[in-house]
Amino acid sequence: MKNAIFGGSRSQEYFVYARQAYQRVEEGVSSGLETTLMSAFACEAFAFDLEQQAEFRKSSHPKMAELYVTLQNLERERKNTQQKFFDSYEVLTGECYDKSAEPWQAFATLITLRDRLVHPRPPRGGFVNGLAAAGKRDQKLLRRLASAGVIKN
Repeated sequence: MKNAIFGGSRSQEYFVYARQAYQRVEEGVSSGLETTLMSAFACEAFAFDLEQQAEFRKSSHPKMAELYVTLQNLERERKNTQQKFFDSYEVLTGECYDKSAEPWQAFATLITLRDRLVHPRPPRGGFVNGLAAAGKRDQKLLRRLASAGVIKN
């Protein structure tokens, strides 16, 4: 079914895939990796869809015009998805979002995990018993995932 605001958007498709992947995890037939990636892709696609919708509606609402300009500038500056969500929230509500609070922390962890999986870098922590050791950035991510119950220590 097509959403009235986003009209069958890419983010909606990824959300459906993420929900289906989550159901497979609940059924015990899949790991959470697919759910994680599809959820992150849905968030990124939503930021893109939001820019398209702001462009489409910029002449009918001042906030949409401001949002469109903001997102265009962020894209030109090659800012990340987190920054696009943060700035969009501020434009639309007039308030700054508390990055230290939930759900921002969970969102930041999701996007960081996605980045590590999709854009791997050479290991910085050296090797232990032939396996790459986690560098400081990855150790921080692993601690956040463990504290959220996503992985076991």
